[in-house]
Amino acid sequence: MPDDYNAQSEHELTKLIDQEAEQAFIGIILAEPKSYDSVAWMKPEYFGVGIHGKIFDAIKSLKIQGREAGPEYLNQFFAQDPELIQAGGEAYLKSLVMDVFYAGAIKDLASRILSLHYRRMVYTVAGQMKDAAIKPEFDMPPEKVLGNVELILAEARNIKTSDNIVSAAEVSSNALQLARNPTYGIKSGFTYLHKITGGFKPSQLIVIGGRPGMGKTALGLTLSVNAAQDGKKVLFFSLEMSRDELMQRVLSRYSRQAIHSGNIDDNEAAESAVEKASKLPLYIDDTAGITALDVSARATSFARRNGLDAVVIDYLGLVKAQDPRANKVHQIEEVTQAFKALAKTLKVPVILLCQLSRPEKGNEAKRPGLSDLRDSGAIEQDADMVMFVYREEYYANNKAEKSEMVSPNRAAAMLADAAATQGKAELIVAKNRQNVLDTVFLKFSGEGQYFHE
Repeated sequence: MPDDYNAQSEHELTKLIDQEAEQAFIGIILAEPKSYDSVAWMKPEYFGVGIHGKIFDAIKSLKIQGREAGPEYLNQFFAQDPELIQAGGEAYLKSLVMDVFYAGAIKDLASRILSLHYRRMVYTVAGQMKDAAIKPEFDMPPEKVLGNVELILAEARNIKTSDNIVSAAEVSSNALQLARNPTYGIKSGFTYLHKITGGFKPSQLIVIGGRPGMGKTALGLTLSVNAAQDGKKVLFFSLEMSRDELMQRVLSRYSRQAIHSGNIDDNEAAESAVEKASKLPLYIDDTAGITALDVSARATSFARRNGLDAVVIDYLGLVKAQDPRANKVHQIEEVTQAFKALAKTLKVPVILLCQLSRPEKGNEAKRPGLSDLRDSGAIEQDADMVMFVYREEYYANNKAEKSEMVSPNRAAAMLADAAATQGKAELIVAKNRQNVLDTVFLKFSGEGQYFHE
């Protein structure tokens, strides 16, 4: 039965491939090279016939290099390719050119090929949904299948079937209007940070880095609660802490007691905190071990059902790679690019927390910078804004704990340093497109686990 089912599926998928349209499309580009410019947005995976996708990919590569893309040049790409050899080699490429009848049809052909691509994707996912529902042995959980549906929808929304090029004359007047009436993003709750950044704006990827113990999660949660208090819907992906642990921190903030540590001295304040937290449009997903595509699918689904103003992800190092065999640099690039795409798709700021490596011994109190971002330059490249949270208090307290092991004078100095740094925090703005770089001085409440001015 499974073999019959698979054979039927293959047969039905074949009906969703228009080989003649694909041949005509490639033939027009080979015969009229300038026609490529109007369909440069097409991708190899849109083609139903594998060899046609390979040919288009080769054409795209040649075009990027500024080279010709005729049959004789393309044949060099496929001299050893079994598919092209089986199709007829250079003779097949030349036959595509000979069959061209109307170069102006290329946009209609592209639309036809793209439409069939999405129909094949929908057919495949529909089959997965059916199998997930009725076959207990099916190896893909239903939520993963639904995530695939969300990805199809996200891709469909983002596809650009034109070059999107405009003249300076068309855009200059609008640019001036925007400058006169700047749009401010979501408020962080910190006056000076909002002043130098203009807030967290739609489509931005904001990376907040910090070494262990600096309070990354506390800062991410502080920003989330501040935005939620301003009426913004925030979706917080907590890949490390459970939803209960996270919410205990919110209750600690509102009650001004360390509920997250089990210290509840004022029950009335605790109950009041629950009432306040319950009114926040703050949503938490604490699923562990998910990929960037999983996060994107869940956020896209949530946004479509409920609306969404911001996404916070805690933290980069815990996002599983789609391909665990890939090297670390490639894995990081995959994740940051996916989250930048998510920000653009949903038109909301995405705040990504990132753990920095521990400093070398003897250099613990060094303030972090862009060079401390781990494993890949893609983090800095893809981010619109990069900030680092730094608390000298953490290091001073660690030293003070060892004061009994040093001379009295040295011990006194260490205790004095610890006292002077208590509650002080810095938010170092190291990358800020179109705005200034500076340090924002804040205060940190260890009891309430939140940052404030």
